[in-house]
Amino acid sequence: MSFDMISWWLLGQADQVVSAPWWRTLLLLCIALPIPALLGNWFARWLRMKDYGWKLAVIFCALSSATVVVSTGQLNLGVDLKGGVILIYEIDREALRGDDPMAADSAFIDWGRLIQSITNRINPAGTKEIVVRRYGEWQIEIIIPEVQDIEIERIKDLISTAGALEFRIVANRTDHPGIIAQAEDQADDPQLRRSRFVRDGPEELGYWARVARESQPITGGIYPFRVTVGGDILRNAVTGELLDVPPAVRGGDGATLALWAAEQEIREIDVLMAVDDGFDVTGAHLGMVSSSWDETAQPSVRFRMRGQGVGLMGGLTGSNLPARDREFYRRLGIMMDGTLLSAPRVMSTISDQGQITGGFTRAEVEFLVGILQAGSLPAALSTDPISENKIGAQLGEMTIRQGRTAIAFSLMAVVVFILFWYRLAGLIACAALAASLLLVMAFLILFKAAVTLPGLAGLVLTVGMSVDANVLIFERIREERRRGSALRLAIRNGFDRATTTIVDANLTTLITALVLYAIGTDQLRGFAVVLILGILMSMFTAIFCARVVFELFERTRRMKDLKLRSILPDSHIDFMSKRQLAAVASIALIVIGMVGVVVRGRQIFDIDFLGGTSVTMILEQPSSEADIRGILDPRFADMTIEGSSVQYSVNRMDVEGLEPMTVWKIDSSIPDVKQLENVLYESFTVARYSMDFGDLEATWIEEPIDEVPAPDEPITPEEEAPAPEEETPAPEEETPAPEEE
Repeated sequence: MSFDMISWWLLGQADQVVSAPWWRTLLLLCIALPIPALLGNWFARWLRMKDYGWKLAVIFCALSSATVVVSTGQLNLGVDLKGGVILIYEIDREALRGDDPMAADSAFIDWGRLIQSITNRINPAGTKEIVVRRYGEWQIEIIIPEVQDIEIERIKDLISTAGALEFRIVANRTDHPGIIAQAEDQADDPQLRRSRFVRDGPEELGYWARVARESQPITGGIYPFRVTVGGDILRNAVTGELLDVPPAVRGGDGATLALWAAEQEIREIDVLMAVDDGFDVTGAHLGMVSSSWDETAQPSVRFRMRGQGVGLMGGLTGSNLPARDREFYRRLGIMMDGTLLSAPRVMSTISDQGQITGGFTRAEVEFLVGILQAGSLPAALSTDPISENKIGAQLGEMTIRQGRTAIAFSLMAVVVFILFWYRLAGLIACAALAASLLLVMAFLILFKAAVTLPGLAGLVLTVGMSVDANVLIFERIREERRRGSALRLAIRNGFDRATTTIVDANLTTLITALVLYAIGTDQLRGFAVVLILGILMSMFTAIFCARVVFELFERTRRMKDLKLRSILPDSHIDFMSKRQLAAVASIALIVIGMVGVVVRGRQIFDIDFLGGTSVTMILEQPSSEADIRGILDPRFADMTIEGSSVQYSVNRMDVEGLEPMTVWKIDSSIPDVKQLENVLYESFTVARYSMDFGDLEATWIEEPIDEVPAPDEPITPEEEAPAPEEETPAPEEETPAPEEE
């Protein structure tokens, strides 16, 4: 294992290996593992308790490793706490339309599948709190928590790659003279020569695939072609003109062809592929996809077919076997989004598995594997985002401050109570609680999980569960002492008898958390991850670590008795005799709660479920969140939507070229965007608005509404920011609820 890989483990870098000086890595490794293990065994021998050596070693190693990770790593905060970046992509209508002008219609796009496919690519584990949702008629909005620029670029690459994988035979003059003749005729037609398809009437015969280039340049900054295609049917990708490659270049590799193309001032090259094979093997037929190495120890992509793909691949390759008597070999082209990545010779029938090679780097292989595992997009997106803006914390500074205050007070109250009520045992419980929080934070850093306000709520919940476990143990110990058991026996029996109850109680919560992670949205997954880690770490510290400390204190005579406070020292209440009354009370509370839900109806749901309107306004003068809320609170106080009060949030946006604190995004539960516009026009001096609502349908307001005076100094389109101006629809009257949140 290299020092870089050790640094990756210690520093919690999930996306890339971080280079660190060898001495620093060695020092961190020693601090995390061997030194704590040796210290634990030495401490046990010093106490003359050799059988506790491995227990102390485990505790010390866990705590020291967690300390190293927390002190050297960085905890990522979600969009709601720290803000992030908003990327808006547009559907590539040219790719959607192809050669048919009537094919492009947003109503025929599977938006649910598109959103899910993008989410699977950029957030497969569901821990990064990335929001993906529809934005307007043709756009997709992606909200990414604040991360490094290199991660933003990686996400952009994942988004802009449609991931449509196809297996086609490279056209050759022996098998496809008709396709080649049709392509030559089409090249003579000025209107068809640049078409990506070769057709004979409505029948599609061939396809011009772009030849991919390698990532590393050669002499003169020229990037070689990945695939050797000098002897195939080629054309100039820009002009559509067929190329007559010299014999000396035809037998050369991709670098030779690239040098010749540069001399001819040809930017890109297309190769003709036969698509009328009758098999149509695509990425939908792939099963397992993984990174591997080819015969020359170069990175490659290994795949396995599934279902009917096994038979289709066998039929495609079996019908294109080589003619060895005349040394004629056909080539199986592997295309991604219309780009030829590899074209190996077909030497024998391939059915269930294969390999994609092409001079890839390790990073490129991992990129392809991620794309293929997530599946292709039902509609390709634009190569670059049409809008990219930074956004402030979605919850707003006031909400975040109130949430942090509530969390701090709740933790403080728990600690004070446990110390007061259980004294020395409470001190041990607080130490176990602190260890649990440290371990949870370390795992969150290692997993690169984004911490959101619900995640922090889950952390507080695990604190309560950890304290609950300690309370069960302490009360069991109290019962043992009342029965006359010695302190050592009381500690042993207290932990043994409480452990079963603790595990049972936490197991049910753990199952719920696993279900939330498996079927929940990204926001629920973030909460579930924190809850799962909190449960596991709290059981480790409460059952294992705290017990070791208790036994060490008792055996070294530092704990001669365990004094615990109580309200009713000698209670003799027969709780089980009241079980019928308790059952009736529980059922009554459940019924009351269900009736309350039915009575409130839609009012019980927040804007996240019901949808609403969102307006981005650019103020003429900077303003704080408190000032904006101070103006909007009285305006919304008397307004009701279907019997419930108006809900809204205020988020700051940072737009390059505009003064800070002037761009604000107002999300509200008001279904009519014009009504919200009127409120803002009457309340603020603004330069411009942009509207998005429901599934974030978007538009720009070019002129003020008739009933409201126009702003004094409207800005020009060049000064606008954060939403697109062109090709966006007008707002609708009704607001649908978001589908993916």
